[in-house]
Amino acid sequence: MTKAKARKAPSKNRKSRAKKAAPKSQLNHVRLAGYVFVGAALASAAALAVLFVDFKTLPRDIATGTQALVKEAGFNAQTLQVYGAQRFTFRQVEQLAAIDTSATIFGQDLEAIQARLVAHPWVKEARVSRNLPGTLRKD
Repeated sequence: MTKAKARKAPSKNRKSRAKKAAPKSQLNHVRLAGYVFVGAALASAAALAVLFVDFKTLPRDIATGTQALVKEAGFNAQTLQVYGAQRFTFRQVEQLAAIDTSATIFGQDLEAIQARLVAHPWVKEARVSRNLPGTLRKD
């Protein structure tokens, strides 16, 4: 009976075998080539951005996109609550307030709404506040 020699199982990790087989300088060249490729891709993207992006309207486009996302999240001004109105109907208060329904709850200028309400001679004082997610309240 002969004894069989125990063999070490071959490594399943090809990368580790390649690293052991390749000299360090070759690995550095491969790494450098990767960095050059990524840098070239970023430079190309920047060049395309300069060619095709209108930087004059970019802030407005970002603001419009952000406002659309906030509306999608449910923060659009969808409800007006009126308390304490004695001589006005709800519709009259709504017309006096002139709320911008295209703006989000955060885009509403509460001071301007309050100033429009107080500008009417029958309105002594007005308080306008936000109730999240989408309600403006007038007291």
